[in-house]
Amino acid sequence: MKNETNTADIEGLIAENEALKNENQTLNSHYELLKSECAYLKFQLEELKRQVFGRKSERFVPANDNQLSLFEETLPEQEAEQHGQMERISYERKKATRRKHPGRTPIPAHF
Repeated sequence: MKNETNTADIEGLIAENEALKNENQTLNSHYELLKSECAYLKFQLEELKRQVFGRKSERFVPANDNQLSLFEETLPEQEAEQHGQMERISYERKKATRRKHPGRTPIPAHF
């Protein structure tokens, strides 16, 4: 009877040991996956920081969808069609006259 209980206990412990080994192996593979993902995300973060805050020659400023491109080709006729009628406005103004600057003031005598 004692022998049978020892054998049952040993078999139970062996089964539990195998289950724990499998669980440990699963957790280790999951840990390695998370570790590699963390390294990849850190690399991406460093690259983005370098692009946005790096030297001027290395900097890359992402384009804003709401902002028009400077090199976008639109003809004035197309702009007039887009905005409706075009109105020509002209005006006249007086040419600005230059004021004469008196120059430096003389050095005070007490110096």
